[in-house]
Amino acid sequence: MMELLQAQKELRSRILETLVNTGTGHLGGSLSALGFISVLYSHETRDFHFVLSKAHASLALYSVLDKIYPEIDLATNYGKNSKVGKLHGHVSKKVSPSVALSCGSLGHGLPFAVGLAYSCQFSSDHVKPVICMIGDGEAQEGSTWESLLLLQKFANTKILVVIDNNRSQLSYNGCQVDFVLQLFKSMSLPSMRINGHNLDSIRKALDQFYTSSRPMLLILETIKGYGIPSIHGLEQWHAGKPNIDQYEQFRKEIASFPEEIAAS
Repeated sequence: MMELLQAQKELRSRILETLVNTGTGHLGGSLSALGFISVLYSHETRDFHFVLSKAHASLALYSVLDKIYPEIDLATNYGKNSKVGKLHGHVSKKVSPSVALSCGSLGHGLPFAVGLAYSCQFSSDHVKPVICMIGDGEAQEGSTWESLLLLQKFANTKILVVIDNNRSQLSYNGCQVDFVLQLFKSMSLPSMRINGHNLDSIRKALDQFYTSSRPMLLILETIKGYGIPSIHGLEQWHAGKPNIDQYEQFRKEIASFPEEIAAS
């Protein structure tokens, strides 16, 4: 875990540099989702289906996978640098067999993930769990709620619904995440609410999920732009490319950010 903690600065720097070099990507949401994705792919259980429904956080996923599998070569296969059209600003399943769906428009990932988890009961993948990460804003989508309601009938499916609750989006911020939590409790399904930047808490939550056989909800309390204090929680950094001065400032903030906060 200490090695993973130390790698956070490198991963944040890779996200920032890729965004600056290509002009494509979403900085704030990628940084808020990074902690969970990095723990997910470093966990001893590596055989799973992952759906990153908040697909604009693709740089977090690509950066983590690029560190594990250097052949991905993020520097030459992302955005305008791509010679093969492999990776783009929203998640492409081409990046890894573990990525179950190419995503874009919000509200599409969870319906697919619930169906996949249900179908896995009847296939050779019946022991392979499904993990779907959505954003707090995405909890406003009707398709998200229709999918969640199905879990009452699919109570034996192995799916983890993860909400990156960074409380920042381009429009109205509601309380849908609390409603989702209430829904899981009403269906007597397990749920957890943790610090989404505490890597050890994330690991323990994944341990609990992997040993269960029921749908589970994991709410990650996160900060948009985490790791660059000057942009913490700012909606203007949902997307956008830093200028040269901002880039240099952000690099310094990443280098000096106190990682022990995330480890506490």
